[in-house]
Amino acid sequence: MSLPDPTPAQHAPKDPFCTAAGYMSFLSSLLSFLVIRHVFLPLLVVRAYPSLRMRLTTPKLRAIFNNHAVSYMHALCASILVMTVFLSHPELWKDMQGLKVGSRKGNEASRTALAFSTGYFVADCIDMLVTGVYRGNLGIWGHHIVAIGLYLTSLHTCLLYPYLLLTLLVEINSIFLHHRKVLATIYPTTMPSFPAFTYDTATNLLLWTFVPTRIAGNLYITYRVVVDRPDWEAPAWTWVTALAGMLAVDWYNWRLYRQVRASVARDRQRRGFPVAVTVGAEDVVVSAAQASSAADAARREGTGAPEGSVAAGDRAGTATLRRTAAGGGDAKEDEHWVEQSGSDFIN
Repeated sequence: MSLPDPTPAQHAPKDPFCTAAGYMSFLSSLLSFLVIRHVFLPLLVVRAYPSLRMRLTTPKLRAIFNNHAVSYMHALCASILVMTVFLSHPELWKDMQGLKVGSRKGNEASRTALAFSTGYFVADCIDMLVTGVYRGNLGIWGHHIVAIGLYLTSLHTCLLYPYLLLTLLVEINSIFLHHRKVLATIYPTTMPSFPAFTYDTATNLLLWTFVPTRIAGNLYITYRVVVDRPDWEAPAWTWVTALAGMLAVDWYNWRLYRQVRASVARDRQRRGFPVAVTVGAEDVVVSAAQASSAADAARREGTGAPEGSVAAGDRAGTATLRRTAAGGGDAKEDEHWVEQSGSDFIN
């Protein structure tokens, strides 16, 4: 038995300018992200913070830093937009297709937020092509291409904005992912005590928010696609695409969760158990292995000193820790590890 057609009064009339408005918002977002990434951030690193440039010792490290700094900004802004839209327009929870008159303002807000993230994903693809950062990562490319295709289709047809906007709830989890990556790029071997504290906090929050945002959130969207099938008014192919896409995302998120845990474990193993030490007037955090190496250097030099072996040992240990705290190490090795430590993740 087929359902009766809804009366015209129940639905908002189609906005003839919705497609143009969606594309204008998308192009504005794309241009903004390109300017931030390729103009503002390079100037910031080169002129405003020369000490940051000294730590980002190779063009590849600077490219990785710029890429994740932009992704960090997008994750923060997108998370705020998603929560603001759904809290300000609770009617969208009942009308995820965004078709009814009462959902019109919420639909417009959803369109703007969706266009914002569409511009980011296209800008990130351009960045990967131009700089080579994550250029060979098929997981990131696959994610971005699917997201861009679905979001642009939604903006072009003016359909299903709320559904797609809710998929951006995962950006809450991405905040902590990119916070870690930005710090890991600046401090590939050691961190001052406060950045180390925020890094460890972000690591825990990355793991704790993964299930609620990436797994539970997407399972809820899958559930809504299924239960909304009798009232689905977009073309039939959109429902099939939505269901197939959400099932693929649900499977991928379980796989990604294992990769996240494995990547965090590798990171902790490389850095070692953190040890706080004082180098001159500054507190820094080094790994247990690095602290042990400094202690060995202190003992070796102290043993050979004709007098005041403790003082001589302290000088040797302090010198070793100063080199370590300054990010001492092979730049290419740091560059390789920093890029690989994020290769399991989507942006």
